Amino acid sequence: FAGWKRSLEVAGARDAATVRLTTSYRCPRPIAELARTVLGPLAPQTPAKASRDGVPVGRFHFPGEAPAHIFLASALKELLDAEPHASVAVITSNMDTARRFFPLIAGLHDTRLVDRGDFTFQPGVDVTDVDSVKGLEWDYVVVPDATAAHWPDTDDGRRRLHVAVTRASHQLWLISPGTPTPLIG
Repeated sequence: FAGWKRSLEVAGARDAATVRLTTSYRCPRPIAELARTVLGPLAPQTPAKASRDGVPVGRFHFPGEAPAHIFLASALKELLDAEPHASVAVITSNMDTARRFFPLIAGLHDTRLVDRGDFTFQPGVDVTDVDSVKGLEWDYVVVPDATAAHWPDTDDGRRRLHVAVTRASHQLWLISPGTPTPLIG
């Protein structure tokens, strides 16, 4: 996406007005507030209003990947057992990380590794990368690599993590195996 200005030029509507949306309809308040924190200095001056309240963002810190992965595999199994019709996205910073994580939960019912946006939009778990999810949404979103190494304090890191966290329409879990990303406050 080259931006609205370029898109309007290509569409022959160079002089069309653009308006920034002021209400977040997809994400409940706790996720919208975190999304603003993630954007930091890139955030619009006026915060978006959330259309509804919601449960707090789950933040889980572990000293390394092994305990984080054990926790997450168990938590995802419990979630799918409790809500078999839920859509869940495990969104990683890159496809290599998604491929490394997928075997840990591949045994769960309806779990898919999704590369290049080939989503089925069925209940279950989609393990994918942030570059594949812009414009999409799931009931639950898990960021299993919410670490400083994967989501650095850069403009690009902010934008990419913002995309990942704002895909959740119900609940968001941030898993930090190691040093948490400074973008989540």
